[in-house]
Amino acid sequence: MYGATLERASGVVVDAVGINGAHSIHFLSADATMLSEHLRHRTPDLIAVQLGTNMSNGLRPSTHGNRLATLVRRLQAAAPDAACVLVSPPDRARRNPDGSEGTPSYIPAVVAQTERVARETGCAFWSSYDAMGGSGSFVRWKALELAAADDSHLTRGGYARLARMLDTRSAATPATEGATPATEGAAPAKCVHTDAHPRPPCDAAGLDEPSSLGIRARHAPC
Repeated sequence: MYGATLERASGVVVDAVGINGAHSIHFLSADATMLSEHLRHRTPDLIAVQLGTNMSNGLRPSTHGNRLATLVRRLQAAAPDAACVLVSPPDRARRNPDGSEGTPSYIPAVVAQTERVARETGCAFWSSYDAMGGSGSFVRWKALELAAADDSHLTRGGYARLARMLDTRSAATPATEGATPATEGAAPAKCVHTDAHPRPPCDAAGLDEPSSLGIRARHAPC
């Protein structure tokens, strides 16, 4: 027995398969047949993948991208009717020799690889890195207590803020009462649709009509 499903027949069901420090290769090393059978059993409507934050071990971003593409295609083969979205890693910080903190060089490279894979596989893409404000944003979020002192993880409030930014109806809400938003002056978060998943109708502000889950994704104005 590998598990049981106990959820109600209605509502939204989220299956989380998060593994601390995992890379694509950890999922690719799993039994492919078992993974496929589990996905067919769950018949997901949407598959979301976010990997690449923990790459300080020297893995080339291009290698990560190629493995991610293999993983996404494997997931698509197992659940061909499911939509998919790839989410980039958020920003993180690393202490420099002079004592300052900044974004590790591999983070924007992994963001670019994730967007490349999304385009190649027909998935939607959302950049949590750009949503935070891009390079150096982790340090700014830490000052607002939205990012943790370990320079890798966000706080509960930080993750909640990213979630609200993904649901762009709340994207303009300041991080704290009276505080300057951590992303002020930053470019809008990247979010793209591909030919395989064409854009739904959007309004003049560039916001897609809400999905059945109430999610709206920001794009360039129509």
